[in-house]
Amino acid sequence: MIILIFGTIFYSLFGIWGIIIFFIILAYFTSLFLEDDIPMFHALIMRGGTGKMRVLFPGVFNFKLPWEQAHEENGAKKYIDLRVETGEICNDTYPSKDTLMKTQYVYSLRPDLRKSNNGTIEENIIKFSSFEISAIREKAKALFSMLLSDWYANKSGDDLKNKSLINKKLFGTKDKPSNAVTEFEKEHGVEISVRLVDSDFNDNVQEYRDKIAGAKTINEIRNILMKDDIHEDGTVAKGVSPEVADQMIKFMEFGNYSEKVVNLNIKAPDLGNLQNVNLLGGTGITGDEKKEGKK
Repeated sequence: MIILIFGTIFYSLFGIWGIIIFFIILAYFTSLFLEDDIPMFHALIMRGGTGKMRVLFPGVFNFKLPWEQAHEENGAKKYIDLRVETGEICNDTYPSKDTLMKTQYVYSLRPDLRKSNNGTIEENIIKFSSFEISAIREKAKALFSMLLSDWYANKSGDDLKNKSLINKKLFGTKDKPSNAVTEFEKEHGVEISVRLVDSDFNDNVQEYRDKIAGAKTINEIRNILMKDDIHEDGTVAKGVSPEVADQMIKFMEFGNYSEKVVNLNIKAPDLGNLQNVNLLGGTGITGDEKKEGKK
């Protein structure tokens, strides 16, 4: 109604030129209160004079106040792509209680547009836009690495091959998400999906485990570990030293193996300079050995 009244006044004063002048003035003042041209699936952050921010989404009419300014980067409006999804496939090695484990996990993150999450969609987008996407990725990987490292350090290698259990304990499920991941999402305004897809012995560790798989005594295991291997291409893989072999055996988990301190009273004159003694026992007594009375 107001527009019609002002249009009539301008027409009565200036004729057809009054109508043209009126629409030019109307377009100018309308631009002060509208933000247009927001691409589909994008958002634009507006900053007010008090520093307060709000988010505009694509639409026919996005009203703004004359003192509000669109967030810019390098002299151009910075539109936030709500479809952006970034992630990586990460390969890492972590020490467990008794060995080295290789892992592979996959993650992806995107702006959090879930209404069910704490905080509004606008708040999440503002948080997301306040970080460089590369910084969010690095911080996310640091979190995943910390969770995996702490978990693996307190478990033996054989207990770390259950990927489903690790995923449930560290990264949560849809019904019960991980507290650490949820806190990261709230802090950065993102939605994260992360899953461990591989957890196995380190390649070198697995090679040694394969070598000793058929050994029946600890002494046989020790000899296998110290023996040089000649590969098909002619290269030689040196065996480990006796000291390293003893340490490796010490950390291997045998169900009937235990470590004990033994005191020896040695009086032989030729052993006066004796310093270290390694006693290596068998991994078990066979049926034939029982019949022969061996111990």
